[in-house]
Amino acid sequence: MKNMIILTVALLVTIANNLTAKVNTEALDYTYCNWNSSFEYPNKYTFYAGEDVYVKVKPQKHYDINYMEIWVNNQYIRKETSYPYEWCKSGSGDNYLRNLTPGNYKIKCKIVDKCGGCHYIYYDICVTGGNNNYCDWNSWYKYPQHNKHYNTGCDMYVRVDCQKYQDIEWMELYLNNQCIRKETSYPYEWCKGSGNSDYKLRHMQKGCYHLKVKIKDKCGQYHEKSCTFYVD
Repeated sequence: MKNMIILTVALLVTIANNLTAKVNTEALDYTYCNWNSSFEYPNKYTFYAGEDVYVKVKPQKHYDINYMEIWVNNQYIRKETSYPYEWCKSGSGDNYLRNLTPGNYKIKCKIVDKCGGCHYIYYDICVTGGNNNYCDWNSWYKYPQHNKHYNTGCDMYVRVDCQKYQDIEWMELYLNNQCIRKETSYPYEWCKGSGNSDYKLRHMQKGCYHLKVKIKDKCGQYHEKSCTFYVD
């Protein structure tokens, strides 16, 4: 009889645990939203002056999305509350995406999911004017990678690539607001190879570091790109 009681209690505990696991799993299913989304359009980097830029953001699970909003260079465009999420569609408004003038544009999409989460994705485009008054300065860090971690004692090789080096006059690199050196020719590199040049980027100690590159294009305009990395 004692053994029967023990077996019965064990069986009840097992059933209770299974029920709890099922309830917890179902609760997790209801509180997770798959917001993951990407730009389906635009699907190219370069546009010509006067073009319209059609924007479409494609989510993996549109029924998990509450709404999306679009900005272009911090100019608010419009909220889309239903799928498909499109802007500057033929015959619609969104005038800020039409007849674009030469320059570089950053498209920002704010995604709010049905769990209350808020997320952002970005897409950069360049509008060329087809004349000598526009310089394509668009540039990015090839090394180091933003928000990456590196080992204590390493030399931090820095390279900034650009869309069109013929339009760049020079680049000047700063580490934590201290000037490293100006580069006047492509490729734009610092702390390359061994030696003592660019010594502030060598034998790095633990800490958080901020890079800033100042870019002067051949149209006389100045621009900046930033990057953060960590040494552990």
